[in-house]
Amino acid sequence: MKNEISQQTLDLVMRQYGEHLLSASPLSSFYARGTAYQVRTEQGMRVIKPWTGGLHQLQQLKRLIAALQVADYSHAPAWFTTSSGEPFATCSSRWFYVTEWVMGAPFSPTRNTCRAAGQALAQLHQLTVTHTQLRQSGQSGLDQIPAVGTVQATPWLRELQRRATLFQKELVWVNPRSTGTAAWFRNHGQVCQQMTRQGLTRLTHPLVSRRLQQEWFHPHWLHGDVTVPNLIQTGSEVVLLDWDRAHPGMPTVELAKSLANVCGFCPDFMKNFIRGYMVLHPLSAEERKLVVAYLHLPWEAWNGLHKFRQGKSAPELPALRRSWSARLQGLIWARQWADSEIS
Repeated sequence: MKNEISQQTLDLVMRQYGEHLLSASPLSSFYARGTAYQVRTEQGMRVIKPWTGGLHQLQQLKRLIAALQVADYSHAPAWFTTSSGEPFATCSSRWFYVTEWVMGAPFSPTRNTCRAAGQALAQLHQLTVTHTQLRQSGQSGLDQIPAVGTVQATPWLRELQRRATLFQKELVWVNPRSTGTAAWFRNHGQVCQQMTRQGLTRLTHPLVSRRLQQEWFHPHWLHGDVTVPNLIQTGSEVVLLDWDRAHPGMPTVELAKSLANVCGFCPDFMKNFIRGYMVLHPLSAEERKLVVAYLHLPWEAWNGLHKFRQGKSAPELPALRRSWSARLQGLIWARQWADSEIS
C-alpha cells in the first residue's frame, strides 16, 4: 500500500526507544488501513502510531500523557519514552509514538462491559485541566470567568446554534436531489430538526445553562473518540485506545456521545454505562439534563450531511440509518432518566 510506512522507518523509530524491530504489520482503524502498526521487538509487542495532527495537538497529548501517569490512570495503554525521555520520536520528518500492545478481546457491548466502560470514562473525567495547561492548549477562557450568579451564552452554545442553522440550510439543499441520502433526509429531516430544537431548548434552561457554563470554564481531560473500535476488554476491565483526539473539554458532552457510540442507544446498556460512571462521578440533576440535551442533538446527521454536500465520504450516515429506530427509543428512556435517579 502506497501510504504504508516502511519497516526500515519503523525500525529507526523503535531504535529511538532502545528496541530493535523484528517484525511489523499494519493495523486498520474504522476508516483506514495503516493508521498504526503492531510491531514485535525482543522486549515484546508494541504499537507504533504515526502522528497525523499538528504540533499544537501533539504538545496537548504530551501534557495529557503526563497527567495520566501522575494519576496512575489504569484504562490506557502504557506510553514508552525515547532515550531522551520524550514520548514522541521523529523520523523521516514525521512524529511517532509507541505504546504497549494491550492483550484483550474486541469490545462487545453487554451490561457488564458497558458498566466497566462507564467507570473507565469517569476516572478520566476526574482529571481537571490546570490554568497553565489550559493556556498552553490555546484556551484562555479561564481569564474570562463571569461573576458568580450570572449566566451568559458560551462560545460552545453559540457554535451549536450555528451548526443547527447550517443543518437547516443543508436540508433545504438536499431535499430536491434524487439520491438515497436525499430520500432519507426527506423522510427523517424534520425529526432531526425537532431533536435539534429539543436539545438546544434544554441547554438554554437557566439551571442547565449555568451548569454548562461551569463546565466550559472549568474543563476536564477528554478522550475525544470513545467508540467501540477504541475499546478493548481485558478481563473485567476496559482499556481506551487511540488517544489522538484527546483534549480539554466538557465531560457531559463526551458522556452523551459515548452513550450513543458505545451503547447504541440501547436503554439497558446506557443504564449500566451510567451506573459505572456514577461510581466515581455522581451526576447532579443539572448534569443529567445536560447529558440528555446533548443526546438529542443529531451529531451524525449534522456531520454526515455537511460532508455529503461537500462531496466527501460520510461514514456517519449509514450508522445513523442503522441506529435510527434505536435512537428514538433510547431518547424516550433518557428523558425519563433525566428526571429521576437510576434505581
